[in-house]
Amino acid sequence: MILEDLSEELIELCLEGLDTGALQNLRLVNRFFNPRASKLLYRHVTVYCTEHSVQNARLILDRDHLNPLIESLTLHTCDPELCPDIYEPGNEGGAELSEEYESLLGDVGRFRGLRAVELKFSRQCAVEPVDQGEKTVWESTEFRTKALTALVQGLNHEEHPATKVHNLTIECLQDVVDQTLARSHDFKAVLSRLDSLSLLIISEFDPDYDLDLPDFYRAEPYRFFGNDLRQYWLEPTREKLTHLKLHGKMDWGYLPYCNLPDLHFPKLRSLSLGRMTFTHDWQLDWIASHRSTLSSLTLDHCQIVHGANVSMQLRADRYPKLQPCESAKEDIIHGGQWTYDTRWHDYFRRLNDALPHLKRFNVNHSAFAMKTTSSRYYIFDQTSVPDGWINAEPRKTIADKVVMEYDCSWDEPPPYPDCEKEDSEALAELMEAVRGRR
Repeated sequence: MILEDLSEELIELCLEGLDTGALQNLRLVNRFFNPRASKLLYRHVTVYCTEHSVQNARLILDRDHLNPLIESLTLHTCDPELCPDIYEPGNEGGAELSEEYESLLGDVGRFRGLRAVELKFSRQCAVEPVDQGEKTVWESTEFRTKALTALVQGLNHEEHPATKVHNLTIECLQDVVDQTLARSHDFKAVLSRLDSLSLLIISEFDPDYDLDLPDFYRAEPYRFFGNDLRQYWLEPTREKLTHLKLHGKMDWGYLPYCNLPDLHFPKLRSLSLGRMTFTHDWQLDWIASHRSTLSSLTLDHCQIVHGANVSMQLRADRYPKLQPCESAKEDIIHGGQWTYDTRWHDYFRRLNDALPHLKRFNVNHSAFAMKTTSSRYYIFDQTSVPDGWINAEPRKTIADKVVMEYDCSWDEPPPYPDCEKEDSEALAELMEAVRGRR
């Protein structure tokens, strides 16, 4: 049997094992292989904001035999050779959206087979143009808004709307919402068509950059996670969405509080949460509320925060006053300390019982196991630097057992949960049940 005698599905599987160079050469072998190799070569296209890259994308867009082959686009707003991915001294000026790149964003709807779009911003951001000593950011809030606006308008263009695009990914989405864009018809129309939404959210406050910021916590993360994420990004998608990915470059969930209660996605099959901090049972209840549809769950570097020492004003439900939490009407108390007694083995057993259709469970980058490292539990101590989140460290050994302790300014932090055996056993039970449903 020769390759040409195989079915189209088998031929495509064979060709998928080839790298880009081999596929390019294969196109030249004969007429039989040319369209099949071209289909794989042009199925996904990556565009950088360079003149050369934009010109290549425009050539593909304008060629009738290549245009329909494009199924997904990755659009970088930053030239990796010119735009630093970190704060750097002497980085004068900032990014500007060229007319050619903005025009291409406006024409994405002309890709007739387009189904998925990924927009990738720079990892650095600032609410205002900043000068942290000699350090500046490359992409301003205005630049990001201009790029996202151009893309949204292109996806919902009056003459060539990208109605087949049901998958949208925004990498390094800044936690600032432009009200004009978010309330526009184009923005709502694009989101309402989505089956899959993936957001990697960043904030100006990022301890990785070790910036000497003027205040401990900025207002933007609280406004974004407490209101804008839900109102502008999630509510328009809730009826159709089947896949949702919410990952933060920073810890989120408690500080800043994320307003998820009563937000239900009736068709949700896959949920991925990254760096979400669990502090209340309602968060577990929210996941479990999708029991009738959810078949895949990822908890990527999520922690249970089992204690906090907070100097901010708190509501009776332990959330700080400075985030928009309209459902909490109880009296306000002035700071204090609190503990949370639910453990990972409680979570694993609840998920096992509450999600009967779960066929895939990932935790901390692993599909089938979690090494129960100390980072699965955190405490929060607002008096400790740089950001208040404290991970336990091995401090001493008693009777051949390593004792985990917290190094923080809190005089008497709660002891590290001594439940590794229970956590491991509950995870093993959950994974066995998940594998048995496949």
